[in-house]
Amino acid sequence: MERIFISNLYYIGVTFFLLIVYGVGKAWLSRKESKRIRRAQKRDIFDPMGGETPEDINDAHIAALGIDSIKSRFSFIKKVFPILMFILWSVFIIIPNLSKLPAIYISLTVGLFSIIVGVAIKPFIENIIGGIVISLFQPVRIGDTVKIDDQYGVIEQINLTHSVLRVWDWKRFVIPNSKMHTKEVQNFSMHDDLIWAHIPFFVEPECDLEQVENIAKKCAKESQYSYPNEEPTFWVTDMQKDAVQCWIAVWASNPPDAWDLRSDVRKRLHKELKTNRIAFQNIRHNPIQFPENSL
Repeated sequence: MERIFISNLYYIGVTFFLLIVYGVGKAWLSRKESKRIRRAQKRDIFDPMGGETPEDINDAHIAALGIDSIKSRFSFIKKVFPILMFILWSVFIIIPNLSKLPAIYISLTVGLFSIIVGVAIKPFIENIIGGIVISLFQPVRIGDTVKIDDQYGVIEQINLTHSVLRVWDWKRFVIPNSKMHTKEVQNFSMHDDLIWAHIPFFVEPECDLEQVENIAKKCAKESQYSYPNEEPTFWVTDMQKDAVQCWIAVWASNPPDAWDLRSDVRKRLHKELKTNRIAFQNIRHNPIQFPENSL
């Protein structure tokens, strides 16, 4: 009996170790799922384009989609996890016996498996793995306001194989989860709720930049969408032969306020610069903006 136990000690050890890993992993997945659901229930979801839109975002609907998505993804992971553990156990059990099998059988099996995975299901597996990574590590979440490949919008769905981005003009972009790890994603909802909104504009080289700065800061501070108690910042970012590029930057409380803030400050700037007879965007000697006989 002792000899049988010793001869099978490797198989017993591997089985016992993987059972512990399975139990710990299953408990960790359950805690992770509960934590994700609690966060999704508590977080605020904003329409990144503000309230005056032809298709206002339904916060409750997006939140419900997020919770359902979390449950479905973790349900899949929990179903796949024991299968993966069984495959891993089988590999460890087979390894000591590989030397007893003919090399031709091993080569044929590995070659056939590689062809099936490489040709038939590789893209599907990559997207599934991408969905699992997003579920566990959350680089983006449903309801996040993001910018991907110059497309600005809100993450509307995250499925196991793909994510759906609703952009500012209400089109939907379907992005495979495998691509989400290779793209640069600017997440406006991660960590800090405040958004640093900046508005670039051009004025003529002959203008009084101190006056332009005062006008720009006044327009930014008077906007109802700017974050209170934060002073706007003014920069001269470029000087060209025919124009001076300026930036006015100010904090907004969230992505929709930042969207509305940029629009509101642009309108205020346009009005104030015209009132103060400061040529902007096109140069002063362009007669369309300020004819010579009107000066």
